[in-house]
Amino acid sequence: MHKIVSITIALFLFSNLLTAQDQNKRDSIVNLICKTIVENRTDDDTTRVNIAFEKYLYNFLATYNETEREEVFTNIYYRLQRNCLEFKKILQKLIPNQGDWEILTEKPTSKVTAQDCREFKQKRYYYYLEANGSKTRVEIHEGFWTDTFTDSTYSKLKFKWINDCEFEIEFIESNNESRKNMSKKGDTYRYSIIDRKENYYDMVLEVVGAGQLSRFKMYY
Repeated sequence: MHKIVSITIALFLFSNLLTAQDQNKRDSIVNLICKTIVENRTDDDTTRVNIAFEKYLYNFLATYNETEREEVFTNIYYRLQRNCLEFKKILQKLIPNQGDWEILTEKPTSKVTAQDCREFKQKRYYYYLEANGSKTRVEIHEGFWTDTFTDSTYSKLKFKWINDCEFEIEFIESNNESRKNMSKKGDTYRYSIIDRKENYYDMVLEVVGAGQLSRFKMYY
């Protein structure tokens, strides 16, 4: 019995190792695509993306079975949005933002008071608007941040305060197409409360390790 359990654990750990190695390969392709897009300042945006894809993505996809290629492409597409600011900027020009997200070049000065932040902590339920305008509901409770999307899918992340007005969330799992492809387990996101209005907080989101800053509203 103990031998069977040991084999099962070993197989599980080996499977996780292979998954992590595969994701690292995909992220390496993401970095190469991003670098190529950033360095190409002469072509129009669509051509810049197409050249980068032709140079790195299609040959990489060919190393997978046909049944796997769509999943791999989807993962790389969303990882590019997370890890490549230039790609994200291009997408925002091609697909206008219907939410209230704004890409920032630097973090704005906070206008929030200590009392505002204390009151933020007392609330359990929030919502924010996605880039397509849909409403995503948030529950912050017992050290977890849970997103619930309009299609009833979810994301679960660890939640911890860094200081009185800043906190981090760490990705655990999701069954939502964009979130499960955009983040891998352990990816972190840092939030700063910068102002409070009548029915929302002004927030700044930093994608840790990716050099991205965005401003958005968390409604209550």
